[in-house]
Amino acid sequence: MVPALRRTVSPTLLPITTFEGMRFLNLDDADEMQDEVTGFIQEATDKVERDAQRMLMPQTWQMSLDRFPCDDIELPKFPVTAVNFLKYTTGAVLTTWGTSNYETDLVSEPARISPVSGTSWPSTDCKLNAVVIEWTAGYTSQSDLTAKRAAAKSAVLLAMKAAYDGCGCSERYWDLITSLRATGFVR
Repeated sequence: MVPALRRTVSPTLLPITTFEGMRFLNLDDADEMQDEVTGFIQEATDKVERDAQRMLMPQTWQMSLDRFPCDDIELPKFPVTAVNFLKYTTGAVLTTWGTSNYETDLVSEPARISPVSGTSWPSTDCKLNAVVIEWTAGYTSQSDLTAKRAAAKSAVLLAMKAAYDGCGCSERYWDLITSLRATGFVR
């Protein structure tokens, strides 16, 4: 069973400000390059998220499954801060499964959802995308991200500089990514 995964709400903030990016690049903050630097920050953020396999800023994801699995549902975009809903189709009606029916493990990576002890997943119609889960991944603010993992912010700055300079990322960048992938974020 291959899940369909899509981001439904993109981050509204970046992990570093345009001012921080301009300062890191030694540019005058009144420079006409502000929009271009913001673009480099967005590009760098996407790169760090892909490379580190971690979402940096709050964003909403949905995953659709054809049926419930035999065991836990794993949420592949993390860190997860909230499960917004779990819906399934039964009798041709999309139904929300109440939060009292399942438990979440938001500490593990990937985060997991499982039926509460003594119960099982509900029956679904035999159709494509019969189960839909929505969750929020990423940290709540730039300051929360910085407090949680300075390495993530440093990686974004280094990736932004590489994009600005038109070159590949430095060995230091890849060291940071390796560290983030191996240990995850501090919770």
